[in-house]
Amino acid sequence: MNIPEKMKAAVLFGYNDLRVVEKPVPRPGKDEVLIRVKACAICGTDPKIIAHGWENCPPMGEYILGHEYAGEITELGEGVTKFKVGDRVAIEPHKGCGHCVN
Repeated sequence: MNIPEKMKAAVLFGYNDLRVVEKPVPRPGKDEVLIRVKACAICGTDPKIIAHGWENCPPMGEYILGHEYAGEITELGEGVTKFKVGDRVAIEPHKGCGHCVN
């Protein structure tokens, strides 16, 4: 699968300063997958985060919003065995994987 070097991302640069910019496409690490996002939405909390941030907010200029998304797996990191390239997925990051801090 052809993976581009750049992607578009909604980045929070400051309060009420949300911009769609190009960022490098990340590479998946151990036990991670790379997903080509096909659809992304915001939730009711996102406008509050855009306006005021939140406790432990990632640094401005690095924080990419959009945690409700669906897409297709394009690359597997080391150790991934339950998914394959081409799998379609929907994300619920609040649930967590049971292995990481989340």
